[in-house]
Amino acid sequence: MVIGIMPATLHTPPRRSSTQAHRSLLVTALLLAASIPTHSLLPHPVDAAQIPFGLTPPLADLAPPSPAYPAAAAAAATTSTDLAGQSVLRYTTRSHDQHSRLLQWAHANNLDVWAAPRGAPCPRPHQDHERPSSTHAPTYSPHAGCIDLRMPANRSTPGSSSATLPLPHEILSFRGAAPLDSPQVLIHDLDALVHSQHHQRLERQRQQPPAALAPHTLDPAWHDDYHSFQEIADHLLDLEHAYPSHARRIQIATTHEGRPIYALKLAKRQPAPPNDGDDDGDGDGELSPQKKNSKKNKGKKGGDKKKKKKKHRKPEPIGIVIAAEQHAREWISTSTSLFFASELLRSALGSPHPQPHPHPGPDPNPNPDPNPAPNPPPSNSDDNDDDDDEPDTRLPSLPWSRKQARRILERFSLTVIPLSNPDGYVHSWDENRMWRKNRQPTTAAGDEAGCVGVDLNRNWGFHFDAGLNPCSEAYAGDKAFDAIETRAMAQYIDDPANGVEGFIDLHSYGQLLTYPYSFSCSEAVGDEEDLLEVSLGAVRALRNVHKRTFTSGRTCEVVGEAGGNAIDWTYSVKWSFSLELRDGGTYGFLLPPEQIRPTGEETGAALVYLLDFIHEREKDKQKSGHHRLQ
Repeated sequence: MVIGIMPATLHTPPRRSSTQAHRSLLVTALLLAASIPTHSLLPHPVDAAQIPFGLTPPLADLAPPSPAYPAAAAAAATTSTDLAGQSVLRYTTRSHDQHSRLLQWAHANNLDVWAAPRGAPCPRPHQDHERPSSTHAPTYSPHAGCIDLRMPANRSTPGSSSATLPLPHEILSFRGAAPLDSPQVLIHDLDALVHSQHHQRLERQRQQPPAALAPHTLDPAWHDDYHSFQEIADHLLDLEHAYPSHARRIQIATTHEGRPIYALKLAKRQPAPPNDGDDDGDGDGELSPQKKNSKKNKGKKGGDKKKKKKKHRKPEPIGIVIAAEQHAREWISTSTSLFFASELLRSALGSPHPQPHPHPGPDPNPNPDPNPAPNPPPSNSDDNDDDDDEPDTRLPSLPWSRKQARRILERFSLTVIPLSNPDGYVHSWDENRMWRKNRQPTTAAGDEAGCVGVDLNRNWGFHFDAGLNPCSEAYAGDKAFDAIETRAMAQYIDDPANGVEGFIDLHSYGQLLTYPYSFSCSEAVGDEEDLLEVSLGAVRALRNVHKRTFTSGRTCEVVGEAGGNAIDWTYSVKWSFSLELRDGGTYGFLLPPEQIRPTGEETGAALVYLLDFIHEREKDKQKSGHHRLQ
């Protein structure tokens, strides 16, 4: 197989075994037994990242980063980009050929493809939480699907050779195929929707109490709205200060515009290796009283002659990376990752007492108690998986209990990257709500329009395919890993010190959970039995929270074949998933803030199921001697 070009600092990870020529009988049985839809019955659209590309243009070197990033953005997002008259249309396709030709036409004209799922017609916007009715839906071929396109007001696009762009159904005709139906309008006026949400946000801010009394970033109410880059950076630091034994903010890289890429590491801190003479391992350099007495009695009549029971060393925690916001406009992915991290800590360790802000800004408590109650120390009951000596509790509306949360922090080392694309996020916050790519200049040949940015989820070094005009929203870059953001994440995952055994990539929109491969459906997936089984269970757990129906399956079958996808590159560690969050097209990337919390709750249920499943499989491997983990 052909491997995408990769910088010398990153090795090509060994691909997982693909010995199955066809899907196993077990996979087939799982599909038939599943009570939820799979890739063959796709009811919802997916992120536009996962689409086929064309030929590779000449390569170029990575542009150097700028020295420093601008001052932090204002609290309220702006809407300076003119989106007036733009709309979002949904075209339903009836064949694979029709679907592919429509995508090719959209990319040739540099249109913004919001979603392009295959396999079944998409639901109407008000049916985001429902499956399409088989008794009312028309008959489609197995390759049918739908494509959501953002259409410019004057139908002229960046880099387009046509001043006025006809609608697809006005010009496209396919030999021997049914004509393309007229589109369904998902969003009539995109500019009006963006401005409406912007003004609603300003109104919510006006109704909040003065800054000194506003919710602290550790208050659960903080998750009821979207937040700026600086607010998110502060939130991560607040979590570290509130839970110092289990949370730590780290920086994995600096972007082209000079912003830090922060991550939050969540794990129960393990004690340091014992020093010489510190046989009890508590780090104080002394023997325990029991061992002192044992030494005193050694050799004496009546002394303790029982053979000491060998103490088994606890296995290392399993490393899992949860990345969000490779695409700048997918704000809900960032908010969901933050909700999961903070609520997991709160469930396991209790609500933190407000800490003095370690970062610039107004103190949320200007008159603190001179003798504040200390944070309750975390219980060590999670050392024992049974936890039978204490009642299990569950915070209201959260899909996990205290016991489950503690077990996760005991068994796993979680790295949450809420802003994988900080420059793009700030640009979507300040300038253009619909911005998707990062903000580095492109140097591809023929880029006369001076377009900026790379689609990070097409820039990973496995079957990389540059394709497309640099002005395209899905431009993969000049070469694999030429984006600082993808290079940094890959290096972190590749570092043995981090022990990464799983990668979960959060996106929006589409309501689906997929696994490798994206680049091709002809490549067998050696672990498909496990990947499909856990995917089906995770979406079932998710649906039990708020009744949202998600779809599972291989990315290439659900969305289409495309190279450079993150989960294909990370599949060297087996547990690689892409989770497309709400919704099915009603709001698309503009999910209202009142849906942040329910999205976080249902996503948390899916993540807990995934983590429990991974732990059990890795524990089985450890018992059989095939793996170093639990």
